[in-house]
Amino acid sequence: MSDHSTKAAIDLTTKGAESFVSLYYKSLDSTASRHIVPKLYRRHSRVVHNGLPLPAQDEAAFTRYFLGGDGVGGATHSSDASNLPRRSEHEIGCFDCHPLVPGGAGGGVHAGIVDPAADEKVDIIVATSGSVKYDDEHTARGFSQIFTLKRDPASDGGGNYYIDTDCFRLVVRN
Repeated sequence: MSDHSTKAAIDLTTKGAESFVSLYYKSLDSTASRHIVPKLYRRHSRVVHNGLPLPAQDEAAFTRYFLGGDGVGGATHSSDASNLPRRSEHEIGCFDCHPLVPGGAGGGVHAGIVDPAADEKVDIIVATSGSVKYDDEHTARGFSQIFTLKRDPASDGGGNYYIDTDCFRLVVRN
């Protein structure tokens, strides 16, 4: 693969990850559009937030985690582990991404570069870190979150992705 096609593949993956990061956190931080976030996952998605697995296969419970029992936004305070807090304000410090190419040694998935002209179905791993404030907290706390995005075969153009895995960790300071 030429240096030109490698750069094109990296640029394509970076643009996709940048769009995803913007959509995900803007939607999560907006009470008007937080309802979009659960729709980015599938029933088979594997999700762990702060060491607790979330039941993506139970659509009602999974949606309640993001929206709360009243359907408008999470828990009333950040110590409620069953729901996200009602309001959040994420500040993304940085993100990194890498294409995951099917195949490779042993027939599994490996990190690599793909030729965008080959129209391969490339998954993307996205790692974000930054700070977040919940509800009326005055001090932001650090967080890190890693996603695996898979191409959605049900999308018309094949260019849409869903969240296959999500691992979120809030940094707790003593």
